[in-house]
Amino acid sequence: MISDTTSGTERSPSKVLAGIDLTGRTAVVTGGYSGLGLAATRALAGAGARSAVQPPDGFHPEND
Repeated sequence: MISDTTSGTERSPSKVLAGIDLTGRTAVVTGGYSGLGLAATRALAGAGARSAVQPPDGFHPEND
């Protein structure tokens, strides 16, 4: 959750995108494998967007 210091409310990415339809849209998310980037990726997917996420440096799926 993100705390809004001006109003004292808490927001999450899914709350920010509530009511927004991103079906058919593509979002490019940097840092989407963890932390805030992952939360943003999940929220965008929940709103209907496809996400393109760059893997972190040193990530080689053929070795995992």
